[in-house]
Amino acid sequence: MPKHLLWLLLLLTVCRAKAQTAAPVNPNFKLFFEKTYLHTDRDVYLQGDTLWFKAYLVNAQDNIPIATSNNLHVELIDAGATIRGSEVIKLDNSSGHGDFILDTVPAGTYRLRAYTNWMRNFGDNFFFEKRITLLPSASGKATANNAAKAGTASVTPAPVTAPATPSAPTVRFFPEGGSLVEGLGSIVAVKAEDGDGLGLPATGAILSAAGDTVAHFNCDAEGMALFALLPVAGQSYKAVVLLNKKPATFQLPSALKEGLALQIRQSDSLLTTVISRNSTSMPTAYRLTVKHGGVSLISQDIQLTGNQLAARIPTATLPEGVSAVTIYDDQNKPHCERLVYIHHPGQSNISLNTNKKVYKTSEPVTLNIGTKPNANLSVAVVDQSVALQQDDIAAYLLLGSELRGQIHHAARYFDTTNVNRFKQVDMLLLTQGWRDFVWRRLIDSGIHISYMMEEGIPIDGKVTDDNTESPIPNLNLSLFAPEAKGGTLQSARSDADGRFHFPGLIWYGKENIKMAALNDKGVKQGSIQLDKNLTVAAVAPMAFNKLAKQDSIGIAKAGQVQLALDAKRPDVTQLKEVKVRANRSSVVLRGGKVLTTWGDQQMFNITPDDKQYKTLEWYLLQKMKGATQAGADDNGIYYMRKQPLLFINDVELNMDDTAQANAYRIQYYNMPITKFKKIVFKPMIGTDHSLNATKITEGQLQDYFLLYLYLVDDATIDNPGSLQTFRDGYYQARVFYKPANEKEVTKAGYRPTIHWEPDVHADASGHASINFLNNGEAGKVIVQGITPAGVPVSGSLVIGH
Repeated sequence: MPKHLLWLLLLLTVCRAKAQTAAPVNPNFKLFFEKTYLHTDRDVYLQGDTLWFKAYLVNAQDNIPIATSNNLHVELIDAGATIRGSEVIKLDNSSGHGDFILDTVPAGTYRLRAYTNWMRNFGDNFFFEKRITLLPSASGKATANNAAKAGTASVTPAPVTAPATPSAPTVRFFPEGGSLVEGLGSIVAVKAEDGDGLGLPATGAILSAAGDTVAHFNCDAEGMALFALLPVAGQSYKAVVLLNKKPATFQLPSALKEGLALQIRQSDSLLTTVISRNSTSMPTAYRLTVKHGGVSLISQDIQLTGNQLAARIPTATLPEGVSAVTIYDDQNKPHCERLVYIHHPGQSNISLNTNKKVYKTSEPVTLNIGTKPNANLSVAVVDQSVALQQDDIAAYLLLGSELRGQIHHAARYFDTTNVNRFKQVDMLLLTQGWRDFVWRRLIDSGIHISYMMEEGIPIDGKVTDDNTESPIPNLNLSLFAPEAKGGTLQSARSDADGRFHFPGLIWYGKENIKMAALNDKGVKQGSIQLDKNLTVAAVAPMAFNKLAKQDSIGIAKAGQVQLALDAKRPDVTQLKEVKVRANRSSVVLRGGKVLTTWGDQQMFNITPDDKQYKTLEWYLLQKMKGATQAGADDNGIYYMRKQPLLFINDVELNMDDTAQANAYRIQYYNMPITKFKKIVFKPMIGTDHSLNATKITEGQLQDYFLLYLYLVDDATIDNPGSLQTFRDGYYQARVFYKPANEKEVTKAGYRPTIHWEPDVHADASGHASINFLNNGEAGKVIVQGITPAGVPVSGSLVIGH
């Protein structure tokens, strides 16, 4: 169908359907919680690298994959809380993948954040965040990792926020169970932190008001320690602590004159809970509960007839992960609470092996994976010299996501070679998770559902009167999205507030959408205004200097990584005594063609005086050097006998289809010049490395000419009752370049990420395998994933060279 007839059909479509607005929540609706995890290929990058990631969406209460939301919002946030890059990832069967090109952002520490619209109902409690370190590159330009075969994500530069002045170091004390009680012995956890909230090694002594030293402690590198204390009636206690070689004094919490104490000790098979009281006049009826993910697993009434009671719980009855043990009185008031981590060794293990131990450059590698049946996996193979330990999916889902604040080096609590891991995780739960469990916060604050699950790209907005700006109800709206899947023509009806909602649209990249608003007589009416795309303001949880120090690898290791990368990937390439530096800009076209500038670009800033030129075509013919008029059968302009490719507000139009390309040329070249604010013409040169390249065309240099048109804000609002504009859809994930032979391995050069495969699925027997070519570096294989039963799995293997 001709484009002009399809647009006419859109304008004449009259729909009397009920307004499509967000449906109210069913009172019988069962509340659920989502959690997401992002597996990145690395934690440390050089400017110009590509960050690759795989996203997993699970039920936050049991980690079982959940397909409730189809949209995942992923953002790259700098230390000044500025969102530098943003993507909407399409989740299929609870997982999806994407990437960020890190070529336009300064070196520093960043946060990678991910969330669904549904998660916003619970604040940021279920948002995923991880730290990413970006090291400076001598050139700062794109590397071989950027030669992928698809589109790119936008990463917008922003000013760097100046460091904030840090506050003074502090030491906090956390009695087991919540409170010190006179006459009852208790374990007290210590957390020493610097002015930015980072763990700080410290030593200290506990002194009574009488001047007696009653305990000592020695904090580890994360600032945590334990000591035992028996509070004496009428006494107060303080700690004299040596911080940064300077003494400081801190007061301990006051002991209750009457109350309960809770102590928990864990063995391989039993969780022993000891409840004590210091007065026989206290109530005897209590209830012991154990909850995991907000779900009650155990609720047992107990009678405290003496001063102490011990309850033993088999750990086999509890799931792997963090559980909360709470003691309530008969008025349902909590007296004590303690977080515990239940270990089930071997549950998250995964076996990895290759067909050889050592490989030559370009030699095929077969990786065999043994795990749980039908596990959903992602695989990264990276240069071992830059493969620093990163927290994995098990550490996050089972521990890190259940506690408040940032968990530093969570993987150490799951490292079987760490003989102190059980004690360390217990200290972590006593300090970082103390009395602030996420499920408790949700219960105490209540829940109001304001954000629904997203099934696709929503188009929401409002229709108002052109003159009074008041909302117009009961208008029939039509939406035409030519690239959308599952139906390009949609309809809706405005409600009493003039609002409309088009749910569940699916397209990738920028889409040129057309809308019409008609009354029941078929007359166009009103001004159509679209809501902005969903973004959540990035709040800096810490000062800039804290982010700078809180790298997952530390300053010394970051320097080692940078030296290794600079040595293997210099910014200067020697070609027959001619030094070629990476100082030209490049553009990746639809389909994978990589172009490089070769001549001077022409730029035009449009002013009101330019209206004399009427149309864009006439303006370019008069102003642009080398522009010639198209022939009788064509539209627009030519340059060196070629028609330029068109970009609208930095988005490439699809010019592959001849009819579509001609429609775009008619539309934009005939627009009034006053609809544009800037025009940039770029001569480019490049070879064809697209998926459709033939042996004849691949490697041949070709001329390309790009015409960037920047529209004024109201350029596409041509008349009442209609709207034509571009809208962001799902991010089109790029495909990691996979060399097919020795020649391609050599051509690709050094790549710190040797292989990235985000979609790997184990069969019914738990087996999966992948193949790739070794690139001449000793590589580290990192596999992560989730099983259908909600068991996170991870493993790693070193490949020799």
